[in-house]
Amino acid sequence: FFILDIELTATEDLILLIGEAEPIPLGEFAYSIHITQSGVALSAKDTQSLIHGYFTLLEHIESVEPEKGMGKFRIPCGCIQDKAAIGMRMVHCCVFPETTYEFLEKFIKICGAMKYNYFILEFWGM
Repeated sequence: FFILDIELTATEDLILLIGEAEPIPLGEFAYSIHITQSGVALSAKDTQSLIHGYFTLLEHIESVEPEKGMGKFRIPCGCIQDKAAIGMRMVHCCVFPETTYEFLEKFIKICGAMKYNYFILEFWGM
């Protein structure tokens, strides 16, 4: 098993460091991710961009030998820089009498992970 020691340090910058990697300048981007053999550096211009960068990082995690059930994972080395092409990314959900609270909760969380920033609930029969 690989054990990762995590140390949290408060800074003025919005940076997530795992291991040893140098953050790359943001420039015009909302967040940047630098993945090396020795670590990951995620930097962002604001809190929402940091969360989006974190979800992008999670999307790049690959399973190694999943058929063996070993539970090993990797992230390919490289640089990822991104910003939203559309400022208002919204989803619309119709809530029917048979719609469960559990469904709504899961749906909203999935939409957040997919980087939607507006969520419209429409209640039918109101």
